[in-house]
Amino acid sequence: MLTVLKKLINTASSLIAETSSKKRVYYRNGKLEYEGEMYDNQFHGYGKYYREDGTLQYECEFKSGKKHGYGKLFGQNGALIYEGEFKVDEMNGFGKQFHKGYVMYEGDFRNGKWHGQGKFFGDKGNLVYEGGFKDGDFFGKGKLLGKDIEGEVLTEVTEKVLRK
Repeated sequence: MLTVLKKLINTASSLIAETSSKKRVYYRNGKLEYEGEMYDNQFHGYGKYYREDGTLQYECEFKSGKKHGYGKLFGQNGALIYEGEFKVDEMNGFGKQFHKGYVMYEGDFRNGKWHGQGKFFGDKGNLVYEGGFKDGDFFGKGKLLGKDIEGEVLTEVTEKVLRK
């Protein structure tokens, strides 16, 4: 049988219920804030973080209280917004960003922005651009894909900055 121990955390705004395998942190309103691994009273390891209204916001790996490693970010309505790598609380590394259930961007991220090689998709999941990105903008070599009546690619972009 597991013993349940409650104690106040740093700001006295949350309570922790400890079990032998997982820890749970609750908001003052009694709703679950976090469920997962902790170390030294910080989120550390795999866990799920919930908004105060009870909806899941993050399911990911944490390190010293910050999102770090593979994870998922969910919108208020429960829709998946991002799936991929986090580093020090930001989208960093390879990931996919979603919009209205479709992949909007797939590729490299740096400090929460599209940066490096990636693919940008249209509203229905169709590939629109493939190539370089820098600080959230199209950048460097790439292909802007559009089809003419015969299905040919209309434009190839090289070493130009394009604005979204």
